[in-house]
Amino acid sequence: RLPDLSSCSTQELEISNPRVFFLLNPTGDLRSTEQHFDERFRARNGWDGLSGPIDASKGVEIRCGIENADVFLYCGHNGAESYVAPRDLSRFKKVPSVALLMGCSSGRIELRGSYAPAGTVIEYLKAGCACAVANLWDVTDRDIDRLTEHVLEAWIPESEGRPRLTLAKAVRDARS
Repeated sequence: RLPDLSSCSTQELEISNPRVFFLLNPTGDLRSTEQHFDERFRARNGWDGLSGPIDASKGVEIRCGIENADVFLYCGHNGAESYVAPRDLSRFKKVPSVALLMGCSSGRIELRGSYAPAGTVIEYLKAGCACAVANLWDVTDRDIDRLTEHVLEAWIPESEGRPRLTLAKAVRDARS
């Protein structure tokens, strides 16, 4: 759901060997998610990020990581608003081409009567992200982890030479 069709890109998004910045379980309470993904993310070439409990002192590191990434991957609660203020995204030097916001209701849109809708995912798109993937409602962490794993393996495979799907097809296939 976008405010209008002018928000949509007709270009095919092509990112080979992306630089990925991730925030994984920043509240520290999604232990199984962190255990499942932490080593896998860190082992991938071009991937950097933070795992486990994150405090306010990491704000500059988070911003720099996002500004220098092709993909921002968030695995936690909601849409990372506690760590990246959506209203600040437009002031970043650069935003990633893709934001994967893998938290419950990270794609929730607030309808505001005759005013434009608001939401974290809209702020990423307005700031210049070509694509944002988010969840429209609450689901279990196990379901989001499974979706995240399937999307990443189809879109940015760990194994060299494995065929890659477009992000849209990876999301479609992961949902089925």
